[in-house]
Amino acid sequence: MIPRLTSDEQIEWYKRWLDLETRGEAICSSRALHTKDDAQRAKWNLLAELERSTKGAVLEYLRANGIVAVERAGERRAGEKVAEQTATEGWLELMAELRPRVVDYIEELHELVTKTTTSPQRMVALQLCEHEEAWLAFVDRELAGDSGSSLDPVRSHLNKWRDRASLPTGGPG
Repeated sequence: MIPRLTSDEQIEWYKRWLDLETRGEAICSSRALHTKDDAQRAKWNLLAELERSTKGAVLEYLRANGIVAVERAGERRAGEKVAEQTATEGWLELMAELRPRVVDYIEELHELVTKTTTSPQRMVALQLCEHEEAWLAFVDRELAGDSGSSLDPVRSHLNKWRDRASLPTGGPG
């Protein structure tokens, strides 16, 4: 049986991450749709898949615990607006801007993973953390000029968690 979320704070935390992943997916999808560069389009599409996958795990976890959770259209629109506002930024400039935000997310998620004791909650937190670590590895490789293998950590993350997608909490429980 899946343990119930008991704390309003935990519920709000997971809903916040649902919003962040929804916004992230919209940013990536919109950037993919509007870029003329085929290589960047492929990267944005895979990054959108990364966001969608993680968003799905959080959504599934909340619903499995009886929490009414939906992807909010306002978050999607906010992501599309961010994509529009950053459309003229250079690729490496955008990667450099993303890096500190991703590092902050990783720090927050590492703390959550260490504080989470129930297996289903820990697996969702771990998936979120590894998701951000894949983003960071991607960004760092792009900034280092290694665009040929920059998506490898993203693919690896997707493959790892795809195998666990059929489990009721988005990860082994």
